[in-house]
Amino acid sequence: MSELICYSEEHGADAIGLACSVYAPVVESARELVDVPVFSSYGPVMAEAVEKGPRVGIIASVPATLRDSEYYLLKAAEEKSLSIEPKLCLAEDLIPVLRKEGESGFSRRIAEEVTKLEPDVDSVLLSQFSMATALSHVSGIAKVPVLSAPHSSALAFKKLLSLAA
Repeated sequence: MSELICYSEEHGADAIGLACSVYAPVVESARELVDVPVFSSYGPVMAEAVEKGPRVGIIASVPATLRDSEYYLLKAAEEKSLSIEPKLCLAEDLIPVLRKEGESGFSRRIAEEVTKLEPDVDSVLLSQFSMATALSHVSGIAKVPVLSAPHSSALAFKKLLSLAA
């Protein structure tokens, strides 16, 4: 990853995004290697979740992602000296639903979990990139903000690059 990050800067990248949560630990060391901003997919969305309020629902389909998401959410809150209350939701059937029912079933199933969480949270984080496809549907029916790493990252890059222009 370090070689790819350096390669990206050497070939004209104005910023570098690591688009999988598994690369989040690489970001801090990567920032020391290059002179352009380096983002983890988790960075912008976790900052946004912390800003939305202390009670954050996190939906994941695998336990490891749920643990990672909680860790990075708590870390983002600590960096801003804020208290955060993660409410974790493990929905292990999401990927099988996607395979069996397609995007509409997947979006419906995620919306069910958001609906369960929303009485107890200020926002809901869809913790996996694969869930981003459901954001439009879920946001249209949710009573709380629903956040997705790809969308938050894209907005952060857009803002950063427009400032640089």
